[in-house]
Amino acid sequence: MITDDQAESAADFIRDKAEEYALAKASRVYLEQYRKIVKARKRRELTTGTEGARDDHAYTSSDYLEVLNGLRDAVKQETYLQWRIEAARVKISAWQTERKANLV
Repeated sequence: MITDDQAESAADFIRDKAEEYALAKASRVYLEQYRKIVKARKRRELTTGTEGARDDHAYTSSDYLEVLNGLRDAVKQETYLQWRIEAARVKISAWQTERKANLV
């Protein structure tokens, strides 16, 4: 059985983590777009060669790999918070169901 205090704690968790989740999501979206900028800049560095060679140059650059590592971390943080918040929502939903069942 989920107590009123546990349900309130779950609601507090969602409220308290909302900004952190938003920042994590914003970081992910920013890095997804920034990755395109880094790729374009690195492709421009190589003025000769095929399109494939220019892509290879961009994808293997340390700048591009740094963005990918940041993106990996941002996705990890966003997903972690997303599922913690979802777990809190499930707890609140279970509490609501228990409360309704006890009224009958």
